[in-house]
Amino acid sequence: MAKKLALTPASVDALQKGLLADLQTPGLAIEVLVSGRKRWRYRRQVAGTNVMVTLYGPPFPAQTIAGAREWARAQREGRNRYRSSRGAARRKGARINDGRSRA
Repeated sequence: MAKKLALTPASVDALQKGLLADLQTPGLAIEVLVSGRKRWRYRRQVAGTNVMVTLYGPPFPAQTIAGAREWARAQREGRNRYRSSRGAARRKGARINDGRSRA
């Protein structure tokens, strides 16, 4: 169970294990991995189903608390800009070079 504390830089730094949920953004939490690294996690239910989707964001501190909240809100509203722009480009027939290797 995630702790119910305010999500502040000090509380994230003090987190040693488990989850710390964000009270301002439902579904957003920061979790500590076995390695000790911290990453953002967002969980939401797919509308009209019982399916829970878990998305993992960039690690902390690369993604700030404010940035993680914006990322989670975008996921909730279905505004994943990266995927949307890729889909729009594909519909227009453009090739996408995002720097990832294609094996």
